[in-house]
Amino acid sequence: KLFLDDGKREDIRDMFTRERVENSLYPGVEELYRRVLPPDIYKMMITRNIIEIGRPFGDFLGFHEVIPEIFDKEKITEEFVNKHPYFTRYLVIGDSREDEVILDVLEYSRRNRKIEYSISCCRSNHKNNGIEKFDVKFGRDYRGLVGILRN
Repeated sequence: KLFLDDGKREDIRDMFTRERVENSLYPGVEELYRRVLPPDIYKMMITRNIIEIGRPFGDFLGFHEVIPEIFDKEKITEEFVNKHPYFTRYLVIGDSREDEVILDVLEYSRRNRKIEYSISCCRSNHKNNGIEKFDVKFGRDYRGLVGILRN
């Protein structure tokens, strides 16, 4: 848990306006989440960040749920899969080694017939070059991924 007093959290919340969120997105991110992914797809953000940062991005991009300050992504993924047996196909977009544990849980769930499949995409950068488990890797520009998904 981060130790921020309410005043600091309020300052952070005030900083992340819709305009600031929109201007800070990598190319293609808005198009991917707001226009390319089907509107009926359930979108959930699991983030280590605080809610005052995660929520504005989640709201802008049309996420149904933002779960902040999660440092055990394995546990939260297991809980989600078990609570929502009607979700059987997963698309995971991550950018860190910590996100690989999500893929491990989903692969275990697939082998145990809890889900049909998962597809994973990783925004690659110099800090996470060692990530191996993702199906697709792309850079900060999401437009290539958007192009693939549109066709």
